[in-house]
Amino acid sequence: MIIWSGWGFLIVFIAALSGVAASAIPGPMALKMGALAVFAAVGTWALSYMLNKREVRVLVDPSTGEKVVLGHNDSLFFIPVRFWPYLILILGLALVLINSFNQ
Repeated sequence: MIIWSGWGFLIVFIAALSGVAASAIPGPMALKMGALAVFAAVGTWALSYMLNKREVRVLVDPSTGEKVVLGHNDSLFFIPVRFWPYLILILGLALVLINSFNQ
């Protein structure tokens, strides 16, 4: 079961498109995994950048003057989109190293 909020589900599509693009690269599997990680991280970073540029609303309670900031909550598996590029790069590096040592 995939759990997301907001635009977080796009990370799955970015990873799938990156996998298709990386599979077209000739060479060893470690190279393809590294390319997949880089493509997916760049795509996810671009998504995160665009999502963070959206405006937030600041509401002010007239009786107390307290400010409340209403932002956006975009996440996949309860992890905010802004952290996914780094997680993908770390996972990709680990897969490349494991695959390199197993050959």
